[in-house]
Amino acid sequence: MAFQVIFENHKLLNFFHPEQNTFIHSRFDPKKEGSRFVQSLSPNENSLPCFIGLGALHHIDSLLESKIHFPFLLFWEPFPEIHSNPAFQKAWEEIAKKLTEQNRKFRLLPSDLTTEEASEILESFQIEIGRSQIRYEIHPFPYYARHAENEIARFKDFLLQKNESSVNRSTKSHFQKLWTGNYLKNLKLSSETDSAKRKWIEGLDLKGKDVFFLGASPSLESEWEDLPKERSRSVLIAADTNIQFLLAKNIIPDAILSLDPGRGTLFHFLPSIPNTIPILTWLGANSYLFSLPNPVYLINTNHPFDQLIQFIWERKKNSDPAKSNWPYLKNPSLNLAGMALSFAKEGKADKLILVGVGFKEEKGKSHCRGTGYESYRLPMVTRRSPMENLQTGIYGKERKGKNKIAWESIWKKDIGLKVISMEEYKSVTKKEPAVVLAPTAITSQHKEWILSFQGIPAMDPWLWEKAFQEFPDSISISTLKRWKLI
Repeated sequence: MAFQVIFENHKLLNFFHPEQNTFIHSRFDPKKEGSRFVQSLSPNENSLPCFIGLGALHHIDSLLESKIHFPFLLFWEPFPEIHSNPAFQKAWEEIAKKLTEQNRKFRLLPSDLTTEEASEILESFQIEIGRSQIRYEIHPFPYYARHAENEIARFKDFLLQKNESSVNRSTKSHFQKLWTGNYLKNLKLSSETDSAKRKWIEGLDLKGKDVFFLGASPSLESEWEDLPKERSRSVLIAADTNIQFLLAKNIIPDAILSLDPGRGTLFHFLPSIPNTIPILTWLGANSYLFSLPNPVYLINTNHPFDQLIQFIWERKKNSDPAKSNWPYLKNPSLNLAGMALSFAKEGKADKLILVGVGFKEEKGKSHCRGTGYESYRLPMVTRRSPMENLQTGIYGKERKGKNKIAWESIWKKDIGLKVISMEEYKSVTKKEPAVVLAPTAITSQHKEWILSFQGIPAMDPWLWEKAFQEFPDSISISTLKRWKLI
């Protein structure tokens, strides 16, 4: 049964839910209740307040009458029977008029957040207030906090998806010139040098295995000791950032994941690494990786050039594209942990265990000891600027912005794959501290779970020129000619 509307002197007073036997607002003094709610709020100019649950709008009316000022406001009423009620619509018109008179920017989202209208309202609002990336502060009215938990979770997912799109656009805008330049350079070098060590990942077989992703947060310094002793059903994928730390502890991972195109990446691989460890990367990564003797496995991404290569290869392999299956691996969090998650899902692993993953500063440090960042920053160290000062500021003490989005993306519940922390893994399995297998054993082991094929397809010049049209602002025709692609 839907909510029942309660009036007083022909004015909207409350909503009553017969099945729950509950009122949205206080039956005795809804205005005072609304005022108490408003007094509990504290404005933050760097955040966008989102008010979930409007009901009869008493608390919103109290907000406009108070001295608490929010310049931007986002409203959402999750229950469609309330949102579409004529009495609510009339009360909202009065509120909207007051907001306009007070020069506040605001939006009311529709109850159904899956519609294009909801997305367009939020995006246009972000443009209007000049903040495509912003921190959201969610303020559910007490009734909704108690009785609309599912709706609040749905609202958070909606904001997360929209913010992910915004972060994606920002990341692409920042990196696309470097990605594309590296891609063309690496493609040319790969076709001219020994291609036997460069293969494309066609699939992954991780059935019955636990995948450990080893990040480079300070917690790795304590968590590495609990890595599994028996490696037969475990696969260790290490971030390039921590490889020197792991080697110092005599840990040889099954593979190193490296995607960052920046020049700082090569410092992680210095002074050297065992040449038996495979490197998982893509053609847009740092070119130094392709000069190493290590086997290199290329990831098929959704970059336009990768998709063009996929099209050519699949046409070559099979005249019927519907029968071809060369999956590109999505990166839900736009970082190495997200890529590891994609590997585990694609390979149908039993579990993904996150080790040394935090996205926040811990004990005054952003990363574990021995990363390439230390040697990278060594020339910057002075008496007044010690290494400790240079190591901070990358992450905050709390996860915010894109770091918070990345963290929540990784921990989303996914059917068929369980993501757990190292702490949970220890409590469930009670494994002994790690005893490392010999590098030769690792070399033979990785071939069993990486399915690949070899080569770089020859491409007609007009195809590269067509792909270039998607990047007119990131790379010039002269660069394409420099690498003799057109």
